[in-house]
Amino acid sequence: MKQNLKSLVKKTPIVGPICKFLNRVFLQLRKPFLVPSRQLKWRLRGKRNLVVLQIGSNDGLATDPLHDLLMKNRDWKAFLVEPVPSIFEKLKTTYMNRPNTFFKNVAVSDKSQTTPFYFIDDVPPEEKQNFPDWFDQLGSFNREHISSHLGHAGEKHLKTMQIPTVSLEKLFTSSSIDKLDVLHIDTEGHDWIIIKQLDLDKILPQVILIENKHLTLHDDVEFRKKFQNKYEILNLGADYLCYLKK
Repeated sequence: MKQNLKSLVKKTPIVGPICKFLNRVFLQLRKPFLVPSRQLKWRLRGKRNLVVLQIGSNDGLATDPLHDLLMKNRDWKAFLVEPVPSIFEKLKTTYMNRPNTFFKNVAVSDKSQTTPFYFIDDVPPEEKQNFPDWFDQLGSFNREHISSHLGHAGEKHLKTMQIPTVSLEKLFTSSSIDKLDVLHIDTEGHDWIIIKQLDLDKILPQVILIENKHLTLHDDVEFRKKFQNKYEILNLGADYLCYLKK
């Protein structure tokens, strides 16, 4: 019945084109409100003394949805996790003058061990034009994940290093995190492996921002099963923003 009604509207002179036009306008007006940084600013405005955990911080600058909030709200306690040593040093420089900031040069996985990690680094200036601006944000435990984004050019500059990994619980313990208000995960395909470890009976963040574009269909279904009872889940396109139900 619903499908038949849609078809009828589309075929009706004047009404169909008007509906299409209004839909396009609605989508364009909606886009700015789906930007992660805007959503976070809106939902966290006026909040004091929050505890923030960001896993996959990169340098703290490039398309970082939390950067402005952390610089503005210096009373917030921020735990920033970045596994690649060269980028980790840039991250520390970004926030070197910010109090209440704690850095972890590890990767989070489902086991505490040492694991091969793949990333792009030290691309000569004359070759950077062959790469997207965000090439140095790509780091993954999956070699194919890098290749799928950058192709042959990426293979030429691909680096591998053994990186220590810790479980989410071990990260909480080592950082003395027993309360968490904001959790942001952006780990290039490792996101579900991390978030599925979160015990909502022990740690219940007010807001969760997680990259969703690398989730498999199965992982996406499992993610919703885990969080939909306690959280509203807003699809921002490449990310899910989850906020506690009232």
